[in-house]
Amino acid sequence: DDPPQWLLDYQKQQQQEEGSEEEETNNSGSSSISSVQIQNWVTRLAACVVEMRHQQKQQQQQQQQKAPSAHHDQAMQTWLRLLPSQTSFRECLPIHWPESLVSGSSELSSVDYRPLELAVDAAHFARAPVMYDLMEAIPSHYHGHGDGNNGLENDGDDDEGSMMMMATRERIVEWALDVVQTRSCRCSSSRESLDDDDDDDNNKVDEEEENLRVLVPVFDMINHSPEPNAEFFREGDRMTVKATSDMDANEQVCIHYGKSTVPAWKRLFSYGFCDTGGSSNSISGDDDDGGFAVYEDDAVEIVLGDRFRFEISPTEIPGELIGYQAQQQMQKNRADDGADDGDDVPADVEFTPEIGRGIVDQLTMVASGLERKRDDVANAAATSEDASMATPLKLVADLHESHRRTVLTCAGGLREYLQEE
Repeated sequence: DDPPQWLLDYQKQQQQEEGSEEEETNNSGSSSISSVQIQNWVTRLAACVVEMRHQQKQQQQQQQQKAPSAHHDQAMQTWLRLLPSQTSFRECLPIHWPESLVSGSSELSSVDYRPLELAVDAAHFARAPVMYDLMEAIPSHYHGHGDGNNGLENDGDDDEGSMMMMATRERIVEWALDVVQTRSCRCSSSRESLDDDDDDDNNKVDEEEENLRVLVPVFDMINHSPEPNAEFFREGDRMTVKATSDMDANEQVCIHYGKSTVPAWKRLFSYGFCDTGGSSNSISGDDDDGGFAVYEDDAVEIVLGDRFRFEISPTEIPGELIGYQAQQQMQKNRADDGADDGDDVPADVEFTPEIGRGIVDQLTMVASGLERKRDDVANAAATSEDASMATPLKLVADLHESHRRTVLTCAGGLREYLQEE
C-alpha cells in the first residue's frame, strides 16, 4: 500500500484547505476530506491501480515508438492484462445495472429485492466522494491513454476534448474502484482465522493496525468457496496461502472471502457472482437441487401480505413470523365461525402444529413466486435484443433460484420437525 505521489499531494492540499475552512467556520466535520479519510484504504488502493495502469500504457506506447522505457515488471503487466474489463464489471456488478433491473420499478424482469436495492443505493453514495477525489487528483497527462486501446486526445475542440477527457477519467476511476471492490481482502498480520466477528464489508474500514486491506496480484485470482481448502495470512510483506486439507491433482485452490459473501445477495453485490455449484456439506430441502448449494448463513427476506417482511434462513424462522401466522390463523378461524375480528394475537404465542403447517404453506407459496420470477428473467434474457443485459439477467435468475432453494430448505426442515413432533 504505497500510493502514488499525486494522491498524497492532493490529500495534503485538501487537508490544508480544510484547515483554513475550519478556522473560518469551526465546523468542518462533514467536509469532503472526512470522506477521503473514511474511505482512505479504498482511495489509496484505487490510486495504486490507476498508477499501475498508467505505467503499463506508458510502456506500451514507448515500445510502439521503439523508445527506451523504464522497466515495468512483466508479471505485473500480465496481471493487469488478465483483470476484468470495464464491460465485464458493468455486466456483473449490480451497482452498474439499470435502476429498473435492481428495484423492479419497470415491467422488466428484475431483482426486486429490498436488501440488495438498499445496498446499491448506499454504495452509490459511498463511492461519490472517492470518485470525486480520485478524478481531481489524477494528473492531467494520464488522461490521454483512454480506455483499452482507444486513446482519447484533445484534437481541436477544447470543450468537446475536455468532456472526452472527463469521461475517460471517470471510466478509469470507476474501473479501478471495481478492481478494489472485487479483488481486495482484509488480511491479518498473523495466521489467525479470518472467520472472526469483524465485519468484512468492502465499504467499511477495519481500523486495527494488524488488519490491513490489501490487493495482491495473482493471489486475488483465487476463487471463493464456502468450504475452502486453503487459508491465507500475511507474513511481513508476503502473502502466504496454505492448504487446510489434502488436495487431489489439478484440484482448484479456494479460499473463503469472508462475511461479505453471506447471504447470497451479498456475493452478487460485492463480487458479481452467485453460487451455482453443489457441495457435499450443503443442506437442501428439495430433492432436485439443480446444482445450487444451500448453507445455513443464506438468509432471505420474504414478504407476506404485500407489506410484512421477515428474514428466514434454511434452519431458522423468526418469532415475528410465528406471531404473524398465528394472527392469520386466528382471523381465519373467526371468519369460519362467523365471528367479528377480535384483538391482535398476544405477544406470547405458543407454536402449534397448525401454525407450523401454515408457515410451511406460506413458504411454499413464496418459493412458487420466486420460481415464476426466475422463469420470467430467464425468458427476458433469451429474448432481449440488448446483448449487454444477458449476463445481468442470468445473475438475477441465479439469485432468484438461490433464494427459492433457501426458502424450500426452510420449509422442508420445518415440515420434518412437525412430522417428528
